[in-house]
Amino acid sequence: MTWLTHRPRRSARVRLFCLPHSGGGTSAFRDWPDDLPGWIDVVPVALPGREERLDEPSLQSMTELAAAVGDALRPHLDRPFALFGHSMGALLAYEIALRQLRADGPAPVALLVAGIAPPHRLPPSDLHTLPDDAFLDALASLGGIPDRLRQEDDLLRGALPAMRADTTVVGTYRHRAGPLLDCPLVAFCGADDPLGPRPTCPPGPT
Repeated sequence: MTWLTHRPRRSARVRLFCLPHSGGGTSAFRDWPDDLPGWIDVVPVALPGREERLDEPSLQSMTELAAAVGDALRPHLDRPFALFGHSMGALLAYEIALRQLRADGPAPVALLVAGIAPPHRLPPSDLHTLPDDAFLDALASLGGIPDRLRQEDDLLRGALPAMRADTTVVGTYRHRAGPLLDCPLVAFCGADDPLGPRPTCPPGPT
């Protein structure tokens, strides 16, 4: 069971563990090393049920997923590290950071999140309970499926289990009050993101 796409570099000053959006995989971060300084080691996390782990069952609860990923990362937290997550990955990154805090383990130097509301303000969702076609239409309406891919029925059906499992993780997630994180938090949001907290998003540079 391989959770990381490569063995983290010992020469890196910071390890950046990247967690994908619902139904996404490590390919989302393929070009990141080209755009970041060499002293940052970009380490995408491979979740089960997609890409090279397509034959493995996806995990469908945040508790189980955060525990599994947290255990996989633990041997590699021997130097400064940061967590980045997008959409479901942001929620997962937050829960991993919390687990580290509760276990008195090493804390990330930064928690970087994008594409989701704050955990304590996450609106309820029954997306994961919809029939397949309605489920895919709903994802497409949220920008989660490119138009060209929406026409590729075979590809979509192959990715459906992972997408449904991930939306189940988010839809059944319940935030529990606990200790405050003691690391910097950076939140990114898109001006046109239908799920983002738009009033808190400052305009970008012109």
